[in-house]
Amino acid sequence: MEKCQGIVCPNICKKIERQRHESRNCFPSWAGEGKFEVQHFIENHIVYLWDRHYSCGMFQLVGFPCCHAIASISYHKLSMEEYVDDYFKKDAYLRVYGHMINNVPRMHDYEELPLGIVEPPQVKSKPGRPKKVRRRDANDIRDGVVSMKGVTHTCENCLRTNHNKKSCTNPTHPNSKHT
Repeated sequence: MEKCQGIVCPNICKKIERQRHESRNCFPSWAGEGKFEVQHFIENHIVYLWDRHYSCGMFQLVGFPCCHAIASISYHKLSMEEYVDDYFKKDAYLRVYGHMINNVPRMHDYEELPLGIVEPPQVKSKPGRPKKVRRRDANDIRDGVVSMKGVTHTCENCLRTNHNKKSCTNPTHPNSKHT
């Protein structure tokens, strides 16, 4: 890491470069005092450069500029490194990982305990045929099945409710289809 060039870590530089490539599709319009309206395809985004607040929310989530902010930064010809969070910079990385990390002993270097080795629990197979379909929750929606609850059936033969044509014993109604 000490040999790498630049202020920002290399993997973050790659991500910023991808965002810079995407910023070619962004067209910023300066609205004054560090404020931009950026058109990205059919969407409009607001960028507050001085506050480091972007309406797409990417900077707040990841800590480096999105394509909308990069288009705005390029409009003012500012340095991209100023808008990257400090914990993505090389000196922060070297401070965090600069201390000594001790080696971890291998398995055969551990001391033997008088209690023995702890084994994982044995898996017991349950009696009967295993179920192929998972158990449905009460809130799950049944696929392809429409509930008939609350629907009244009308007989096509006599035009009365609560039975169908197949089980109908009533005489045919004059307005039915089957007259």
